[in-house]
Amino acid sequence: MQTPKLMYYSRQDWRLMERALYKASIQLRREPDDPGLARRVMTLFDQGVRDEETIAKTAAYQERLIMQIARLQDDWCGPHNGGTSLH
Repeated sequence: MQTPKLMYYSRQDWRLMERALYKASIQLRREPDDPGLARRVMTLFDQGVRDEETIAKTAAYQERLIMQIARLQDDWCGPHNGGTSLH
């Protein structure tokens, strides 16, 4: 079994992620303390993306896709018919 890799972030890394999170939250018109959005920002950073604009736009785009999928799922199945809501 492989030991999970621990990630360490510098102050500069945290600042970049915070700025990207703030920009993504503005695009989505939601508070920057959203844990799902913060995870997306960190995941993109962990995957090697270092441009804050790219991180912000990509994280916001992914969140919009998830919201659309959740709406479609609710429309097709409905929460009362065994469907599960993702939001």
